[in-house]
Amino acid sequence: MRLQAKLFINGKIKALTGLHIGGSKTDVAIGDIDNSVIKTSEGVPYIPGSSLKGKIRSLLEKKEGKELCICGNKDKDCNICVIFGSAADKRAEETGPTRLLVRDCHLTEETRRKMENKEGEFRELEMDYTESKWENLIDRTTSRAQHPRQIERVPQGAEFDFQMVFNLMEKEDVERFECLIQGLFLLEDDYLGGSGSRGYGRIEFKDLEIGVKTLKDYEGANVATLLYTGNLKDFDKAEFKEKLQKKLED
Repeated sequence: MRLQAKLFINGKIKALTGLHIGGSKTDVAIGDIDNSVIKTSEGVPYIPGSSLKGKIRSLLEKKEGKELCICGNKDKDCNICVIFGSAADKRAEETGPTRLLVRDCHLTEETRRKMENKEGEFRELEMDYTESKWENLIDRTTSRAQHPRQIERVPQGAEFDFQMVFNLMEKEDVERFECLIQGLFLLEDDYLGGSGSRGYGRIEFKDLEIGVKTLKDYEGANVATLLYTGNLKDFDKAEFKEKLQKKLED
């Protein structure tokens, strides 16, 4: 098995509702937010690549009726394990390396600037990059609020840059890439992060650019050939597959 090409998916993730991907906090002072979001060393919220990758995998597992796919090298035709990887020690002997790489997603420069300057939709933002929301557990018998807590969220309208890299190792990987696109569609109709049943975490993939580099490209100018631009909702799988196969045959 040999690397044939790399597909690059670049674009933006827009938060359509407040987004909470939890961080860790060892000490909580009085008055502090109970559940903070994960942040960089600069204190700026971001979406870990592992969170994005894990959620897409989980949705595809549900689609295939595999709540926790751990077949590893027992089923070399399992697209989920081939795309996302498996902890099985000998998996690579059957399926090769994990196909999908997902990078951490950071706030776009425009979103960060607007947040820091309190501009546009972020003019009422409480903190530098986030908002807080009170949540209560209601006793359904007495209607009394119990255990009130503050949740930190990235506000609606925030946009993150994202990139995924998909390795094409064999001809079947073209079909597996379509499986990944299905996962993105599923995620748009689901949620990312926590408290999705309470309205958090609805997102949209937008401003996509999907390109490919073959081995010939790496030996030459090292420039990707752009195969698609636009939003996810307008992606045509058949048209994209035709363009990709033509490029791979050149």
